[in-house]
Amino acid sequence: MKTKLKTIIIRVAVLFFIALGLLTYFSGTIDRMLLPSVKVCQAVLSDLKGNTRVYDKYLIPKSVVIAEGDRGTVYYAHDIKDNGEAKIGVMTINLNKSDEMFYEVSNEGGDSFNTGLQLVYSTSKSIKDGDRVYVVEEVSDED
Repeated sequence: MKTKLKTIIIRVAVLFFIALGLLTYFSGTIDRMLLPSVKVCQAVLSDLKGNTRVYDKYLIPKSVVIAEGDRGTVYYAHDIKDNGEAKIGVMTINLNKSDEMFYEVSNEGGDSFNTGLQLVYSTSKSIKDGDRVYVVEEVSDED
């Protein structure tokens, strides 16, 4: 009877350590699966007339902006690592003009806006400032 109990305990312990090893090995993958997935794009240095010789006007898709009158809020990904992990930041911007697809944004006051910002245009879950996310797609003006 004692031998049978001892065998069962050893088998349970072995299974426990195997499960623990597998969870440790796949912990990074599991962590990324639980993070919100985001798609990002960059602003284009241009105005609504197609003038690319401007230095302070940027075109951004309307899908990245939460508009509130002549001001808007955008989420952006920063500190993007090689494995796709990033942090979320929030920026308030002035909205100048718009057409059916884009807002024209300038660097007048407020936060510093530039073409290097990775603006979030799609997310799998709700996000807020400081959240960790997983970047699944980066769209640049060359694509």
